[in-house]
Amino acid sequence: MSTTTSNAPEHFHVVHLDLAREAGHPTGSARDRYTLLLPLDGEGRILEAEARRHPDHCRVSHTDEHDEIVRGLLRPAPEGAWSFDFSAAGQGEETGFRFAQERFTPGEYVSIVRDGEEHTYRVISLQPL
Repeated sequence: MSTTTSNAPEHFHVVHLDLAREAGHPTGSARDRYTLLLPLDGEGRILEAEARRHPDHCRVSHTDEHDEIVRGLLRPAPEGAWSFDFSAAGQGEETGFRFAQERFTPGEYVSIVRDGEEHTYRVISLQPL
């Protein structure tokens, strides 16, 4: 099933996350970016019930330092985490740590676990569809 943003249900937003400052990236990196498609409430929190109703619309893409892009699906996981399922792209799973408690508004920070290491990302933009 092909899903485009033009037919996404109400409350869905595009969220861009850039790598925040960490070892090896003292100023962060806009070249290490995640783009999320998620239903959010007015405070920028994930509407999990809405995401469960429309699972094919919850998407993630990751662009790395080499401009390689992988795309996958976002799914609720235990303890408020969200799973980034990149299996269709031949990649492993990543985790949005405590995403259920976070606010996705510009300037906020969120954590993503990739290859067993936690990385901090800054919300740089948010757009309703």
